[in-house]
Amino acid sequence: MHQKISGRILFGEDARIESALYLTAKYPLSRAGDVSKISIEYLKRGWEILNKIERILLKDEGIRKWVKAHGREQLRQIIANAIIERGIRAYEKEWEELKGKDIERVVRSAKAKGKIVPPPAIANNYLGQQASKLIKKLLQEEKEVIIADLGCGSGGTILPIISRLSPEERKKVRIILIDIMKKGLEEAAEELQRLGLSQKQIHIFRINLADIGKNRKLISTFGGKVTLAVSGAALHHTPDLKSEFAGIKKLLKKGGYFLFWDWMHPAWRAPRLLAAPLGYRVEEHGKILVARRKTIEAPKEHAYLARAPMKGAKKAAHELDAAREILSYWITLLGYPEKEKERFLRFFDKEIKKGEPIDFLEFLKTLVGVKPPAGETPFYFWEGHTTPDVYVNALAKNGFKPLRGKRITGRRITHSPLLYFFQAMA
Repeated sequence: MHQKISGRILFGEDARIESALYLTAKYPLSRAGDVSKISIEYLKRGWEILNKIERILLKDEGIRKWVKAHGREQLRQIIANAIIERGIRAYEKEWEELKGKDIERVVRSAKAKGKIVPPPAIANNYLGQQASKLIKKLLQEEKEVIIADLGCGSGGTILPIISRLSPEERKKVRIILIDIMKKGLEEAAEELQRLGLSQKQIHIFRINLADIGKNRKLISTFGGKVTLAVSGAALHHTPDLKSEFAGIKKLLKKGGYFLFWDWMHPAWRAPRLLAAPLGYRVEEHGKILVARRKTIEAPKEHAYLARAPMKGAKKAAHELDAAREILSYWITLLGYPEKEKERFLRFFDKEIKKGEPIDFLEFLKTLVGVKPPAGETPFYFWEGHTTPDVYVNALAKNGFKPLRGKRITGRRITHSPLLYFFQAMA
């Protein structure tokens, strides 16, 4: 029974998780409707998925006997592992056949009209500035610098780095492109060659970011040799950051650098979000409020959003601001008109003022009269986004060290409260 359960429990697109499926089921090709994509930290503490699947499985007499022999906690760990695996493979299906131009289209469609530069482009340029300065400095001491771009897409992160190097400096780098998207890898390699790099300088690995540490060819060729790992808006695609960072650590040589930026916010903490009362501190993951000796636990399927800056990040906006921005952003990402975004913002502000919870899923159901994008399910769309403290903890637990200061922190790099930059050393 253990082999039958372990790592094989899957669940379908129904947000209520009415049935548990096994590996014989096909993964959904749609980009919507898979709650397993949420960070495992939030799954365990806010979305009640573990409890729902556990109840379903315990209806089976054989599983009940297995639990009696092995314990309830072991079953829950198996379910958690299966949720992580489900999220990893769902992302793989989502991205493997996309083209780099598909990503560019989404970014462009989300930006305002006129000359406004979308936040991801600002973040990539910022990373490009920081990484290129570091590479220039390293090349004064080393003959070659090996750079790994994790989740390279069509080159949005690596190109602003290489374009800032001189022609002579470009001859002294080797680039490892890692992504699951075949067309994106091809486009990134072509753009690098246009910048003067030879084919011998470019190494392509079509693998899931979650599998970096498990890929024998990658680790045997480059394990412990990479000088600099970079990433832009990709690391959240794996629901288990700790394992993902462990794989990245295997690639980096001792003293190697890790620079990345990503989306982060607390909006996926729970299905229903509450604003914390003034004077209360929100504990990690938003499940408990603390004020002096008094504590308040969030109701089932609820979580609190702080009115203070996000933990682990400098110059952060309030968690409330970040949740408001990302949820309204999803309205346009799903293809709905700008007026629906404005309607959501009015709804959000009104509910917060009344002290009522924000239920994004229920709000999306009010958009039924609006024609949804082709091939998308508009009623639930959950990403792996989390908050800076989760990244900081995952880096620390894998032995990464700060470049400066006493601890690793996130730095907000745009006007948006959603994009954060991190730098660490192996």
